[in-house]
Parts: sequence; structure tokens; C-alpha cells
Amino acid sequence: MNFITFKNKRNGWEFPSTYVKFEDKEVSIKPYADWFYMGLTLRKSCYKCPYTKIDRNSDITIGDYWGIKSVMPDFYDENGVSLVITHTEVGNELFDKVKNKINWRESNRNDCLQPRLISPESCPKNRSLFWQDLQEKGMDYCIKKYIEINENSKKDKIKSVIKKVLKKFN
Repeated sequence: MNFITFKNKRNGWEFPSTYVKFEDKEVSIKPYADWFYMGLTLRKSCYKCPYTKIDRNSDITIGDYWGIKSVMPDFYDENGVSLVITHTEVGNELFDKVKNKINWRESNRNDCLQPRLISPESCPKNRSLFWQDLQEKGMDYCIKKYIEINENSKKDKIKSVIKKVLKKFN
């Protein structure tokens, strides 16, 4: 293996490619990415993560700025926009040292909220079954079984998260 990427942005940050490169050949590992995004392959501790809130016990939080396209469409970039949240005076001082070297815009807290800044990922109801199927029936079986679930549930999951965010702040 020469190279592995989980979120390659050649199709933009909203449609990342996931593959392994052997010499000059690319092999998709999309099924694993789908399982990750479905929450099936996360550690159990992720479902109870105490750090999934906007106010954190750190100087700075850095991540992807989900929703930038609707908040600041002129600042949107198809390769993604980073979100930087400073929590302390030390964080403010660190950001002050770099902000003249980057393109940045100030945003308010509500505009930059996203699911993992509010609450942990929910543990999928079928997580135990997924791991049982993977051990007993193998990867090919799970690729067929769990990819279908992802394609049907992705839109519903996004709608559900948006509704939770709106309820929490309205």
C-alpha cells in the first residue's frame, strides 16, 4: 500500500473519495466510509463523548464549517472551509498570531453549529447486529446489507439532525 485517504477532496469536500492506492491502482474503501458515516464503526465511547458541545475545555476547536454555503455563500469553497472556535484568552492570542496569514471571516455561534458541537453521535440500533454479521457472515455480506441501509437513511438522518438543532435553538 502506497497511500490511503479517507476524505479525498477531488470531488469537493461534500463528496469525499475514500480509497487505497497500490502502486498505480486505486481500490475503493467506500463501504468502510459508509459504515463510519452511519455510526456503525465508531468506538462505543463516541456515543457518550463528553466533548461534543460548543463550549469545550480547550483553547481552540478546529473542524469543518458545515453549512458555510448558506451562511456565507461568497466565502464557500468546494474544497471545504475550516471552522476555528476560540475558547480562552490563550486561544484568542494563538488565533491573532495567524489570522493575518489566512483568509477568515467572523461568524456567530448559532451559524456554525453542527451535530457534534451539540451532542454525541447516536448509537445505531443495528450496531451490534452489524458487528455480529461482520464476524459471522463476512465483509461481502455486510457490504451488500449495510450499504442499502445507508443510501435510504442518509437523507432521513440529515433531516433528523437539522430538526434537533432547530428545536434546541428556537
